Amino acid sequence: MRVMQIEIKDARVPGKILRNVDDDIEELSLSGLGIENIQDIEGIDALTNLKELDLSNNFISEISIIDSMVNLRKLVLDKNRIKEISGLDLLLQIEELSVSSNYIEKISGLDLLVNLKKLDLSKNRIIKVEGLSTLVNLECLNLLDNDDIQELSDLDKLSKLKTLKLSSLEVKDYSILENLDRLEDLEINFTQVVIMNLKNMRLLSRLVLNAVELDLQGLDDLRYLDQVELNGNLLKPISCDAPISTLSRNSFFGQSLQINPANLSTLDVGGEDDLFLDAIPIEKTVFDSLVKAIEAKTNILGLSSVNNLEVIRGTFFLPEDDDA
Repeated sequence: MRVMQIEIKDARVPGKILRNVDDDIEELSLSGLGIENIQDIEGIDALTNLKELDLSNNFISEISIIDSMVNLRKLVLDKNRIKEISGLDLLLQIEELSVSSNYIEKISGLDLLVNLKKLDLSKNRIIKVEGLSTLVNLECLNLLDNDDIQELSDLDKLSKLKTLKLSSLEVKDYSILENLDRLEDLEINFTQVVIMNLKNMRLLSRLVLNAVELDLQGLDDLRYLDQVELNGNLLKPISCDAPISTLSRNSFFGQSLQINPANLSTLDVGGEDDLFLDAIPIEKTVFDSLVKAIEAKTNILGLSSVNNLEVIRGTFFLPEDDDA
């Protein structure tokens, strides 16, 4: 497979961009060249073997696919001026599409892309999650930094989804996600309330929830959970018996989180300083005092039984020696 990174000093002359490119090239980057229209790229029609095309950081406002691009597996259109997803019907083989950092308000024009596995629509202006019901092979969906999302639909149709990331200031009901039983990575940011039962997400290994209030059930059923970040007020005490190695929880308001500390190696309790416990000789009595202080402040219970903790990130200090 051949890769060519195009560099041109005068991006105002797109007709010269592909003058010396081999016809059999499979991967091509035309990022940051000031391109306004895909069809104006002279010579791209000859690249019939093209599998991956990067057109990010240009001035493209309309997606205009030409016949030579029908074999594309990956298309990147990040950081352009696109307001509407359209003109992609020819890309029946595409598996990865990224249209991050544009001006898209509505998800549309994806119905025929049934082989799509990875879709990045982050950093747009999407109001409603829709138009995804035919994407039955989708495994990764990124909707982060679309804070105006008000409604979620079609997500329950994505039975193969493994990674889901989204942001919303308005959505409160996330029950549509509860039957996504292949999810391995779930991240929800900048939302008011997350009320959700996680018991069917048995493959979940990473869980990041940033909300004002959290009401969670089924966390104790997640046996593969390795990384947890819960930022918000727990409306009810919860427990988790999963073999977590990394735990982050930065906002605590009196409710408790009971964990199984058997594999815990990194604990983030808020703050910028890292305390590498494996590099500091700490007597057991001092360590126990430190853990008790953390438990008291964070309401994370079960830390007193931890054996493998190596790093604490936060604003805690080792208790002073009584003889000092």
